[in-house]
Amino acid sequence: MRGGWKLALIVVITLVMFNILGMLVGQILTAVGDFEFEEFILSPAADTIYFYIFMSIQHISILLGILLVLKLIDKSSIAEIGLDSIRDNFRDLVSGLMLGALSIVLIFTFLFTLDQISIEKSLFQPEFTPHIFYGLYLFVLVGVIEEVFARGYCMKKVLNHDNVLVPVIGSSVIFMVMHLMNPDLSFLGLFNILLIGILFAYMFIKTGNLWMPIGYHITWNYFQGNIFGFSVSGMSMEGIYNVSSMEENIMTGGGFGLEGGLLATFVILLGFLAVKRY
Repeated sequence: MRGGWKLALIVVITLVMFNILGMLVGQILTAVGDFEFEEFILSPAADTIYFYIFMSIQHISILLGILLVLKLIDKSSIAEIGLDSIRDNFRDLVSGLMLGALSIVLIFTFLFTLDQISIEKSLFQPEFTPHIFYGLYLFVLVGVIEEVFARGYCMKKVLNHDNVLVPVIGSSVIFMVMHLMNPDLSFLGLFNILLIGILFAYMFIKTGNLWMPIGYHITWNYFQGNIFGFSVSGMSMEGIYNVSSMEENIMTGGGFGLEGGLLATFVILLGFLAVKRY
């Protein structure tokens, strides 16, 4: 019950901070340029800079909620929930980055080889735009903050229990719930988000810190969206290779992106084997 109240408090603080920061940034943008505030809030598009601003405000608000409750209620530091020194855990971070990137490359290669997808240009004609930098910034932010919340805070503070399944399953369910409002959500997509949440929790337990799941989370999203141009959890992205056509079936995931496909399920399960041997 105590953990539930703290979780509810983080949600309330996040909503308050999101509204405050959103209004401030919206007023600034309105003052300096041609800007539609309603469009920014209600339907931010990934092909505009406003999408990245919107997502930044959202995740910074979550981080502020976590930090305030952690400091004022728990009297703890962020290191106590797994965000230890990056220098001391650099190997874990690199391993996570490599495993996440390899997972998406594996899925893309399989789908491309079997003609389940086609891209606008050849593999030898990547199209570099500012979105590769915007996306890198965004997915680093998303990877760090979502892991600090869903794995770090939820597993260590909200759901800490002698039975390891309680924090593992509980935090993964919370992570899944965070994606319930995403566009084009499917049952398999929801299941894969739950499954990858369990994988992230396993990485956290295995290494004792958040850097491996953070690394995997970053490259899993970044390679999907800003490298290969797939939707990321239903959000369309601009990549250096953009998918021009995709078969709508259980393997590809359709509009939700690779996370909605059965191939992603298989690759996530392979991730458990990789982490087990780590």
